[in-house]
Amino acid sequence: MAKVEKVTEFWVRLRKKIGSLAKAMDALADGGVNGRAFVAWEEKKSGVLLFVPNDVRKATRALKAARLRFKKNPAIAVTCKNRRGSGKRIAQALAEAEINITGGYASAVGTGNYLTVINTDNNMAAMRVLKDLKL
Repeated sequence: MAKVEKVTEFWVRLRKKIGSLAKAMDALADGGVNGRAFVAWEEKKSGVLLFVPNDVRKATRALKAARLRFKKNPAIAVTCKNRRGSGKRIAQALAEAEINITGGYASAVGTGNYLTVINTDNNMAAMRVLKDLKL
């Protein structure tokens, strides 16, 4: 059975400079933060780091101490066995419930667990749909 939970996703604005991501990751590690998931990319004038920490308070303190600009967003984490089609079933179930996925990312390692972080236009309804989904 899948584990569906509310999580806090951090959106960190980084300088467009070599080493900016390393600085942010260093601050989080030094602050005792373990990341459950992250994705990063470069935009025209800056970089962006999205991540879900194991401890929101520690992450907040670490980012403030490093003087990094960030905001927190509600998101959903779905953890299930890594099986072919899990992402498809998650997306399909939300589409059938007419819930718009506004963003997301996922990762899996070998035959272990599959973790998906999702943002929707209605997270509460999405959580109800996903908790009933057999993954």
